[in-house]
Amino acid sequence: MKAIIVGSFNPIQRGHLDIIKRAALVFKDVDVYILENAAKTNVGGKTNIDASVRVGLVEKCLKFNGLSKIKVKSSVEALVDIHARNAPCVVVKGLRNTIDLEHEKSQFVVNFGLTQSEKKQDKTDRFETVFFIAKPDYAHISSSAVRVLVGLDKCIKNFVCESIVGEVKALYKK
Repeated sequence: MKAIIVGSFNPIQRGHLDIIKRAALVFKDVDVYILENAAKTNVGGKTNIDASVRVGLVEKCLKFNGLSKIKVKSSVEALVDIHARNAPCVVVKGLRNTIDLEHEKSQFVVNFGLTQSEKKQDKTDRFETVFFIAKPDYAHISSSAVRVLVGLDKCIKNFVCESIVGEVKALYKK
């Protein structure tokens, strides 16, 4: 079965990378979609970096970690539409804490409801989400925290893939 992993990856951090690695061990094919998230266009005073730049960062990080076969794409589509185009597949999400769980549960209910209201009766179109629990080493990492640390000129090597540290600092430093 195919898995799709979606997020803003603004920027990709070690927790994201771990979820992608683990999904690649479980699923035959994994695609990563970088979505524009209207709610995150100006988080922490930092404007979203263009999706094409974030695609490049994710690709560089995956290649550095031996995962270059994973396809990375950007999209402005709704998740339910990406899912329908890739069906049969599952959506993979990482959970750091109960706040993430509540948010992702709500997202699932909305997306599942959309597939039901569009009368998608074919079982291959059924919307499903698989959750991976963050490992303790990564549960405290968020892209927002990385952006804040860059703004404070702090070391981020323990938070992002070492192959992109310099680029992340240059992109998010204002």
